[in-house]
Amino acid sequence: LGVAKLKEAGVKAVKSVNVSETGPELPGGLQTLSSLSVKLPQLYLKGVVVENWMKLDTRDLRNLLADAGANLRSEESEPCHGVFSDGLEDWQIRLIDLISKNGLGDWDS
Repeated sequence: LGVAKLKEAGVKAVKSVNVSETGPELPGGLQTLSSLSVKLPQLYLKGVVVENWMKLDTRDLRNLLADAGANLRSEESEPCHGVFSDGLEDWQIRLIDLISKNGLGDWDS
């Protein structure tokens, strides 16, 4: 849910770790986190915890992320395609929107 909320706010890419799992792929220092009573998901911006961030309005969360220097998609290119646009550049998202609305062929510039 936390990753979806961040993507909805415009975050271009998210690296997440499932700390409830164990194994060598879990980064050092996190192996024992699953045994602690830690409330997840957590969000830290500039080293400070953001309380109740999952309850924030998308616009407010986007503003906090932007102020913290997060790499966000431009608002003009906010996709309606959901997960389909993950990892795409803004120009690629706009091109997909253009083709989906106008089809293939000559477009007005």
